[in-house]
Amino acid sequence: MDDPISFINASPTPFHAVREARAHLTSQGFQPLREEDAWTLQPGGRYLVTRNDTSLAAFTLPVHSAQPPPLLLAAAHTDSPALKVKPNPLKRKKDHLLLDLAVYGSAILATWFDRDLSLAGRIDYLDSAQRLTHQLIDLTEPVTRIPNLAIHLNRTANDDTKINPHEELSAPWLSIPCETGETDPARPFLERLEQEIARQDPHAMPIRILGWDLSLYDTQPATVAGVNRQWIVGARLDNLLSVTAILAALGRHDPTTPPGIAMAALFDHEEVGSLSMAGATSNFLASLLGRIYPDPVTLARAMPNSLLLSIDNAHGYHPNYPAKQDDNHTPQLNAGIVIKQHANQRYATSGATAARVKALALRAALPLQEFTVRADMACGSTVGPTVAAQLGIPTVDLGLPTWAMHSLRETAGTTDWDHLVRLLAVFFTNGHEGRR
Repeated sequence: MDDPISFINASPTPFHAVREARAHLTSQGFQPLREEDAWTLQPGGRYLVTRNDTSLAAFTLPVHSAQPPPLLLAAAHTDSPALKVKPNPLKRKKDHLLLDLAVYGSAILATWFDRDLSLAGRIDYLDSAQRLTHQLIDLTEPVTRIPNLAIHLNRTANDDTKINPHEELSAPWLSIPCETGETDPARPFLERLEQEIARQDPHAMPIRILGWDLSLYDTQPATVAGVNRQWIVGARLDNLLSVTAILAALGRHDPTTPPGIAMAALFDHEEVGSLSMAGATSNFLASLLGRIYPDPVTLARAMPNSLLLSIDNAHGYHPNYPAKQDDNHTPQLNAGIVIKQHANQRYATSGATAARVKALALRAALPLQEFTVRADMACGSTVGPTVAAQLGIPTVDLGLPTWAMHSLRETAGTTDWDHLVRLLAVFFTNGHEGRR
């Protein structure tokens, strides 16, 4: 995992991100497990397990360890703000069929206009043998767009105009003649999905589509930009940059290094509060740890000596909006990883846990920065407080400084990603140090 941009471009949805993560980890010797099977775990083993095809956990067991072994856990999320296709996918306005879309998460809606948009996700269907199955799809080519209204018809377009997502975020799918005899308004949409399934598996045809989880995405790929190639620019940097850094460091981890269990936990649905069977509030992680540690007492004994790094993008200082950040906490792009703190526990970092990360950064000669939100502004959150509360595990929230978080095109620093990979590598080997 040396190229986060290729991973991001191959991962337009959480389904695709988990597929790419699974492929990378299996190439590194991780053995896939299924939650419904009995497990026989071996010292030195490398394992992964998925849930809902959108969340993934992977871990290495030490060959030799302290008893009970501490857990060195790095967590991130696979989802990003998106526009998702509703169950009844098309609505008709005059001679146009438009995709009926729901806003997922807190997207910057204005950035979705006038972009070349494609469609990706998972389709569930009955195949020719009447078996219920599913397929991931990615149409890759631009199939729609959400056109702005011309300024001649909207003279207040540059005056902080409010966007009505129900009325203004429908995406034209097809123009049709008035005399069409089509009685099923969804049929043009279903036909395109069937074509994609037939392209991937012609033996499945004919099929009957029963459901989908599909999202629009920008076809312009992520890339390196800037006069000194100093920025990574693209969609879904929040939080796939964190995902790729964790995968890179875990794939290189040597399980013969005592004494801890190195683990990655990649959750879906963080952008909408994590309350789902695949989110951080689910039993996914607790269930997994219950199978790794032999009994609840052993798990309870391990947690105080463990450490969680909750990794999610941070707000980089924006030179056009200096008043939006605390003057004393203004992380810069390409100036180091950001430790995030919040007095009211929107982030789970404490002084003691921050000190442990700072000690690791000193060991690796890596720069760190500090962030806390202005005292007169609300603060977002991460999976950190949720997992910390569930497990009773000391936690640090940190991430890469970013511009335009939740825009369709976000910006982060190229050297910051390298620093994060190096910090995680030290963490998986030495993160147990400094425990109390």
